[in-house]
Amino acid sequence: MAYLGFSVPVVVIGALMEHLGQADALAVFGLALLGACLLVYGWLWRRSPHSLDAT
Repeated sequence: MAYLGFSVPVVVIGALMEHLGQADALAVFGLALLGACLLVYGWLWRRSPHSLDAT
């Protein structure tokens, strides 16, 4: 888990920096991270009991 949580993002950002530059690489990574968080949030919300109340 520590490898996935720390090493993989460092390698990905490093590769992006070589192609895009520092600011753009961090922006792309941040947007991808935000998108992934929103997807997980939506998935969890649909599985929660709260989502059953709306229907």
